[in-house]
Amino acid sequence: MREPALTEYDPPRPRLTGDERRKGILRAARSEFARVGYYGASTASIARVAGCSEPMLYKHFAGKLDLFMQSLQDSMDRVRRLYDEYATAGNDIVQQSAQYLERMIHEPEFLELHQLRRIAVTVDKQAVRALLAAIEHETLEQVRMAIGLGQQQGVTDPDLDPDYVAFGWLGMLQAACYRESLEPGAFVDSLPHIVRWLRTLDTIER
Repeated sequence: MREPALTEYDPPRPRLTGDERRKGILRAARSEFARVGYYGASTASIARVAGCSEPMLYKHFAGKLDLFMQSLQDSMDRVRRLYDEYATAGNDIVQQSAQYLERMIHEPEFLELHQLRRIAVTVDKQAVRALLAAIEHETLEQVRMAIGLGQQQGVTDPDLDPDYVAFGWLGMLQAACYRESLEPGAFVDSLPHIVRWLRTLDTIER
């Protein structure tokens, strides 16, 4: 039987570059790990979601552990860049942080990040523990810097303890993620509570 000819509705698929393929695998891995956890996911299932073969996946990543760690780091880097671009672009870090959270809490990649951080605690690998500790340190430092910026801007109390705020921010987001684990869809329900907590840091009457 003669093969059907390509039509304008069936264009040939462009060949992906190595970088595009790697990013596609990372997207699939973030989603799959967040959905079923580290031990529930497999390189075969991730390759299937990414639309590539398992040997192709292994051309870009050494294995499942490497893929999980790079997924976690990539997810953290993406969310941190968005925070730096959005929340520190004006002259009121508290207001901008609240607006950033109101925007991001509805984004799948924001939930994926916190799911991956929670899942990482269950992975009994020293390399994962070290990466998780480094990410937590970076997160706490980012919040401390934000509080310092707020004090320079005059929008947060000059006597406010940056460590208190940093651990409070991290703890509330982790609590929201825990609620999501118990009741899918509940992550966004934590938004009013976190924003209300953020407002307690504000010295400006609105």
